[in-house]
Amino acid sequence: MKILKTILPCAALIFFSTSAYSECPCKSAPSAITQESLTNEVANTTGEFSVPFGFIAVGTERDPKLNLPKRIKHVGTGYELILVSGGEYWMGSPEGMGMNDEHPQHKVRLSPFWIGKTEVTYRHFNSAPLPRQMLQRGRDDYPVTNLEWSDADRWCKLSGMRLPTEAEWELSSRGLSGRRYPWGNTWRSTAGNFTGRVRIVGKFSRGASSYGILDLAGNALEWCSDFYDENYYSSSQISNPKGPANGSRHVIRGEGLGADILNGYGITSRSFGYGDYKSELVGFRAAVSPWKKN
Repeated sequence: MKILKTILPCAALIFFSTSAYSECPCKSAPSAITQESLTNEVANTTGEFSVPFGFIAVGTERDPKLNLPKRIKHVGTGYELILVSGGEYWMGSPEGMGMNDEHPQHKVRLSPFWIGKTEVTYRHFNSAPLPRQMLQRGRDDYPVTNLEWSDADRWCKLSGMRLPTEAEWELSSRGLSGRRYPWGNTWRSTAGNFTGRVRIVGKFSRGASSYGILDLAGNALEWCSDFYDENYYSSSQISNPKGPANGSRHVIRGEGLGADILNGYGITSRSFGYGDYKSELVGFRAAVSPWKKN
């Protein structure tokens, strides 16, 4: 039995308690992001897509086909994202592997997107223009957790980003070749934080996916944008699927506890949480799509 699916419907710690979630000491509006602060990234991008306003390139490496920077950073929060160039891959598990909700394995075609190099941390979260902050002394570089899905969704939207779809999350983890784990097809206990407690993000470079994305297996589990339906794979659309149209549960992905991986499951494992679910083991990472030029 998958441990997380057993615990997800349970009640958790209170998000709006004064010990964890308190008034921001300064409620003044954040400084406006100026065009100067963004350099000329958007203006200089050529091709079909461009970098969204509010982001700058990190380094000089670009995708040769899309002519988009492989790494970008959100100016307001400092959150770094890595380009996934999209394409077709087989989502889910083949027959004889995985759980029932990972079947049938089906073809998915995704447009390019950027996704967080790591989970969103307390430092990133508290840098956004929110009326309240998550205060955790000495944990600035830990994944921000104990959030309802709506809190993660709100942070993303206020920061000009969004939660990744489940299909985007899985492609970021497996790559187009369909790896069993982000780093390859062989289990590696040193590739992530599988202790059952969250740690500082980005410390396990050996666990990077083919795109260079970290902590997809290990550390916090992560909310996705999709509603959860155990039978959705039977009716999923091929192009940029966004999950069921409605529902009462949202998808949670990742192997933060490590329990599913140790029991033989790969990164295709799916879990869920109800609307008011919160856990010290569940956080999120953000994504953003390129602007498409007219």
